[in-house]
Amino acid sequence: KTFKLEGIYPGKLIPVNQPRTDLLFSTKKETMIQKLHNYGIKLEEHKNLILYVPTCRERENQCPDIHHIEEYLKLLEILEQQLNTEQYQVLMKPHQILYEYLKKNKLGSKKIIPAEIDINEMLAITDILISDYSSIYYDFLETEKPVLFYIPDGDQYKKDRESYHSAVEMPGPTFKSADKLTQCILEEQWKHPVYQTVYQKQKQWTNPWQNKHSGEKVWEIVLDGRHRNSLISLKNKKKKILIYGSDLRGNGVTQSLLSLLEQMNYEKYDVSVLAVLNAKNTNGDMIESVDSRARVLTQIGKINGTKEEMSI
Repeated sequence: KTFKLEGIYPGKLIPVNQPRTDLLFSTKKETMIQKLHNYGIKLEEHKNLILYVPTCRERENQCPDIHHIEEYLKLLEILEQQLNTEQYQVLMKPHQILYEYLKKNKLGSKKIIPAEIDINEMLAITDILISDYSSIYYDFLETEKPVLFYIPDGDQYKKDRESYHSAVEMPGPTFKSADKLTQCILEEQWKHPVYQTVYQKQKQWTNPWQNKHSGEKVWEIVLDGRHRNSLISLKNKKKKILIYGSDLRGNGVTQSLLSLLEQMNYEKYDVSVLAVLNAKNTNGDMIESVDSRARVLTQIGKINGTKEEMSI
């Protein structure tokens, strides 16, 4: 629905959760203790594990952003200083590109989960997840355990990347301050009914099928030919119309097109508009003004082609 593929995608959907989430229910803590030990990380079995999973930030299209790496490590330090280390153990699972940088520069080696370890294996043994706008927390909702959001640069991040949810729609408390984050952990603020309600609502939105054996179900459908009646078809019988709108520049032709799209019979026609996002991104508002019932396909960047093809 997000990308409006219904009507143009001819295949079918398998109604199960992501198979990777099976690891949330099959991974044993004793197995992870040994696996982490092999990487030089001592996992304390009797302690509650707090796992910090930050999103990889980019600066000028390059990753990692060294400035943010220093902030990540500082947060680990603050958490360990302000929390009871007899009760909590704090580890971080960075983006794999960030991990390579940390490994190369020998930073936080005893607290950083290697890229070779699957994140869902770690989520399976995590008691409290701290993240920002990383979508990995969607998987974690299946565990029913608390997720906290540390977003000191939330305003800038939304400008660069945007997100599905606002702060009030997040299934846990959101903080810009590390001190307030630790206070939340000490006071267990996530138990407030408001957060619990949003948590369950978003869990249903992200994991609607509640299946702990998704990989097995996919195998049975794709390879064994079973459960085919459970597949979801996206086909419709509407006539398909594709309109090339160029860059939808602010002129009379564009206004006529926008008016036409408002008058279309969307019960009869499946309408797609191909629009070109110009180099300076100055026509974004015009593209967004297209009737929401039409599917907008945007082209970004230069058109592929040889010199001979482009000269025609």
